[in-house]
Amino acid sequence: MRFCRFYGIVIELYYGDHPPGHFHAVYGDYVAKITIDRLEVIEGSIPERPSNFQRPAKIEPFP
Repeated sequence: MRFCRFYGIVIELYYGDHPPGHFHAVYGDYVAKITIDRLEVIEGSIPERPSNFQRPAKIEPFP
């Protein structure tokens, strides 16, 4: 399922996907699997600029 898109990066999540918890980031011809808890690339690659993900100081739940 396409979850969101920003700055040309498409974030995809798949129901029932294998552990560890991760999302798929697609940027042009690049594809990477990135862990949700540590924001580490566990498979594939993505260029340096879009891979500078910043962990928010505090994650707030949706209301």
